[in-house]
Amino acid sequence: MNWLESLEELIDKETLDKYNKIFYLNSIVAIPETQIDEIVEDNKLSQLLSQEEPDATTDILDFFLLENEVVRDVMIILSPHELMEDESFFKTYPNIEEDFSNLDSLEQIK
Repeated sequence: MNWLESLEELIDKETLDKYNKIFYLNSIVAIPETQIDEIVEDNKLSQLLSQEEPDATTDILDFFLLENEVVRDVMIILSPHELMEDESFFKTYPNIEEDFSNLDSLEQIK
């Protein structure tokens, strides 16, 4: 399954259709939500994600940038490794102004 298919299983079509571009940013190990909130508020998400190499054996938080002409949102998906657990929506940060073009892992999926 590719990144877009994964998002389409978790997020309703109407929501995804609001965005004309979707980018996979990176995946990381779990960190506390309060820490993510602080990192996003300080515009340091790109810095955090650029320090991480994706690792399918340990990463459980997948970061996506969703944008259209008006908004740029970051969405986080929880992808547990246990076979019996399904992926789930974790959190969205609206109106992100941070630049992610420096990420080696940046991949346009829509």
